[in-house]
Amino acid sequence: MDRETSVKELLHKLSRQFLQEHGLSEMIGVKAEDISQHLGIHRSNASHYLNRLVKKGQAIKINGRPVNFLDRGEVEKELRRKLSIKELIINDVRELTVSAQIQEKRKTVNCNEYPFENLIGYNNSLSKQIEQAKAAVMYPPNGLHTLIVGPTGAGKSLFAHKMYEFAKQMGVIEGGSDFITFNCADYSNNPQLLFSQLFGYTKGAFSGADCDKPGLVEMADGSMLFLDEIHRLSPEGQETLFNLMDYGTFRRLGETKKTREAQVRIVGATTISPDSVLLQTFLRRIPLVLHIPGLDERPLVERMAFIAKFFSQESEKIGVPINVDSDIVRALLLYECPGNIGQLKSDIQLMCALAFVEFSASGTKEIMINRNHIKEQLRKYTKEAFEYNDLLEQFTGKQNKWCRFSSDNISLHSNDNEYIYSDITDWVAEFMNSDVPEKRVSSIMKEEVKSYCDFLQSVGEDEQGIEKVFGKIVSTRIMKITHEVLSKVNFPKGVRISRRLLFFLLSIHLNSAIKRIESGVLLDNSDLEDIEKKSQYYFIAQQIAKAVSVLINKDIPESEIDYIALIVNKVQTLKKEESPRVSVVVASKGEKAEQMVKVAQNLLGTDHGTSLILNSQWKPTQYQAAISQTIQSVDEGKGIIFLCNHSSVKDYVREISIKIGIKVEIISRVSTEIVVEAIRLALEPDLTLNDVVNNLMKMTPQGSSLDFN
Repeated sequence: MDRETSVKELLHKLSRQFLQEHGLSEMIGVKAEDISQHLGIHRSNASHYLNRLVKKGQAIKINGRPVNFLDRGEVEKELRRKLSIKELIINDVRELTVSAQIQEKRKTVNCNEYPFENLIGYNNSLSKQIEQAKAAVMYPPNGLHTLIVGPTGAGKSLFAHKMYEFAKQMGVIEGGSDFITFNCADYSNNPQLLFSQLFGYTKGAFSGADCDKPGLVEMADGSMLFLDEIHRLSPEGQETLFNLMDYGTFRRLGETKKTREAQVRIVGATTISPDSVLLQTFLRRIPLVLHIPGLDERPLVERMAFIAKFFSQESEKIGVPINVDSDIVRALLLYECPGNIGQLKSDIQLMCALAFVEFSASGTKEIMINRNHIKEQLRKYTKEAFEYNDLLEQFTGKQNKWCRFSSDNISLHSNDNEYIYSDITDWVAEFMNSDVPEKRVSSIMKEEVKSYCDFLQSVGEDEQGIEKVFGKIVSTRIMKITHEVLSKVNFPKGVRISRRLLFFLLSIHLNSAIKRIESGVLLDNSDLEDIEKKSQYYFIAQQIAKAVSVLINKDIPESEIDYIALIVNKVQTLKKEESPRVSVVVASKGEKAEQMVKVAQNLLGTDHGTSLILNSQWKPTQYQAAISQTIQSVDEGKGIIFLCNHSSVKDYVREISIKIGIKVEIISRVSTEIVVEAIRLALEPDLTLNDVVNNLMKMTPQGSSLDFN
């Protein structure tokens, strides 16, 4: 019997004994020390095998000091239900009983009415916050006080209200109870008035107090009190809540002897780091702090969901579909939005209102939103968005001029199995805000290195799959950082790299790497395969690291450079087996180029060849940007055949070819027959660019059907 099997069987036996004696009580579980003593192995080895069982889904890990473990099968027998993957790593075993209550209650609840599932990001960027919020609501006997931290407009108030709705739905507060809100900023400079608002006052307590009046705390008895802008509470104001939070007791202003009781769940919200504005004695009374991400931290797929939601809501109000220029939608995906989700909604409402004026006068059946309806701040992002067309077309549709929104529009919730890669990049985040010792964090990270390498190994050439992952976990901020970083890299000549795939993989990596670097957490790279420090891919990784360092103003550890090198090497390896080919680009105004390339690819059974659809409304700079981006992305080192019959476009191609140093031959007359032959010849590994050109000229006597420039 191997050692891991011995650990598994012993864990099973000890778990059964613990559960029979104690049930699912607070302080139960098997420690690494227990396994070590029973089997006579070193404690670190016992810990290693226990963690492997957790990763395989065979054991449950209960974080704490010390860490405890339980056999998954025995716990499922005790609970009489199956556990989800998310329930295999917990902070308190009682979370499982809370989860069981939730699961039981959900059987009687319509899934569409389940409060948190209406939040965009509930199964992605907000999933951990929601699980913690549920536990806080259900925690016996009266829940946990909670603090929600996030920038202005991020949705803190909405999240708090969802906690209240969830509490009502689960029956932990009465269905008729009100959600009581109080903005602490309104009375921050008047402690007496603050006290009277929260706790009420008695007749004669102050001038004008003509009768007894209950405060918000009494109104929230048995329910939830939401304290917005809680950082505006003075130290004295915070201290007034101590007795209520500790013992559930308080006095009205003016009372000296009578003590009142109230069971109130307090949820606070702040835009500022709690440690910098709230008393430590106050924070100690709030067990749970939730961080709500701003719009720039949300994945692109969620940002698109907000855009679709707000346009669809306006469509429902007006009663007609709304068509939005795709350039504007891409700009909304990119622009810096200081007011976050709230500002995004206001900006969309404004452009809909401006377009509605024209709609009312025109007599058309649908609203059309173009650049005339957007404010100046957003207009500059329509130009920037052009650089990201290729990356953002999964949201706006390939080459679609308009995005159409209506009242029955779009649900962008995705299946959990689509987040397999995001789990790999986010595993470190669990430890950043925990009490796990630094040495233990390092040990855990080392165990995860193999998962990361397995991820790279599984990538293959499935760019479409990676693109979906990119959209689901990478934020606008990270996308822009990656774009700027790669623009500063000088790729050595002769190195063949899929720039597009490198962009996706590097974005996914930086999504978690920047969090690590900014938090000072170092990766352990001792288990990595040998990295050739003098290789070209390591040279590229060093350039990437230098550019990232400048942008985030942090030094990049060597261990991170090794991982970036691993990515670059992987992308380089993906193309290594192929010989470089002459590239073929077909350009047209309209979809003709795309149709001809598809016909050729289907006939030849290849994906070689690229279509470039030109928009007749583009400005010269947009033509130049599109052509430059296409030429640089498709070149494999042997030059490009560029098929296009527009004279102005040919001039741009010549200028760009000289500027970037990539040889391009232009063919002015374009037909499906010529495109098929051009791609067929380009696939021949031994043919040069001149060979392809000369062979194409032989298609008719003296090459009369072709005009080469």
